[in-house]
Amino acid sequence: ADFSGEVWEVDDIPVEHALHGFFGVQLAVPELLMLHTIFTKVLEFVPAESFQLEGEKVHVYTVGGNQVQVIERQGRPLRAFAGGVHHVAFRIDNPAALAEWEQFLAQVRLGSSGLVERFYFTSLYFRVSDGILFELATDGPGFAADESAEHLGEALSLPPFLEHRRAEIEAGLKPLE
Repeated sequence: ADFSGEVWEVDDIPVEHALHGFFGVQLAVPELLMLHTIFTKVLEFVPAESFQLEGEKVHVYTVGGNQVQVIERQGRPLRAFAGGVHHVAFRIDNPAALAEWEQFLAQVRLGSSGLVERFYFTSLYFRVSDGILFELATDGPGFAADESAEHLGEALSLPPFLEHRRAEIEAGLKPLE
């Protein structure tokens, strides 16, 4: 395995078992056509290869070193399940570029959420084949907007618009051990 990615070192996880990044994402759809069009014409992904895996056709798309695999499951119902992925987020450089994406999605008639201010970043959401949710999100201002980078994750930080629900949110969390 290639462990060349940057690792966030912690005392209790050996480097060989730590996350070094994500290679890509895998999506399942009953039919490829709509998602193929969105990947190639809207998101500018390039079809890289297709192959059979355990009787299913897998289509690989790439852009900027990122990879998305799409499994075409014709005739098989798809459903959400525990441990499944809620949405896939793609990084956008800045708010101006995100606003351009909002206009572009409207032009190609892909309904979107409109710009959503999350305090730590700004997002734009849109659904594709069978409810797959894509998020386009800016980098900034980032998670260090309300706490120092050295202490990120030591306590629950909430954006100002959720602070009034702190007790409710904390009550629903499971302790990390």
